[in-house]
Amino acid sequence: MIVLTIGIAPKVAPGGQRDPLGYFIVGYDLSRLMSVSFILGHRLAFWGGSKFSVVSANGEKYNWSQSRAETFYDSKFLGYSRDIYFGFGAGLSYAVFSGHVIVYAGIGYLNATRYRQYYDDTFNVWSKFYYIEDGSIDKSIFDKMAGLYFVAGRVLLGIGYSSGTSSFSINLGYSIE
Repeated sequence: MIVLTIGIAPKVAPGGQRDPLGYFIVGYDLSRLMSVSFILGHRLAFWGGSKFSVVSANGEKYNWSQSRAETFYDSKFLGYSRDIYFGFGAGLSYAVFSGHVIVYAGIGYLNATRYRQYYDDTFNVWSKFYYIEDGSIDKSIFDKMAGLYFVAGRVLLGIGYSSGTSSFSINLGYSIE
């Protein structure tokens, strides 16, 4: 983080308050993703971050085909897991209303994987519940993100939208000085 802030001096406002170098932000996407992001700069600033799933396919995972699980092992298909995501993005942010509101927009990349859950009551596998990766659901997604951050002192509270997950996020941040 120190490397990112070298050469950026905080601006001092007339009242003696210093503008922050940027913000460190943690967010929660309603599709069960956590995000870690940052804003680096003042009025017009760089915004960037990454997203990762907080859920996973619980249980044993096997590298089998769907037909092997259902035909050879006679396992019962129970349903799909949630999509498991990992991604990153970058963009620009712009402070308005004397820096009390920050608008951001960016683009990014998401990798989505979905697993099929099976139940095996014949003890052909070690675990009765297991997952196999559903290859038809694996995909790379072009993600467009936008939102608003509301600034109160050193704290930032925000709401955003991601087209890649088609859901909203809630964000909380703190200024870097």
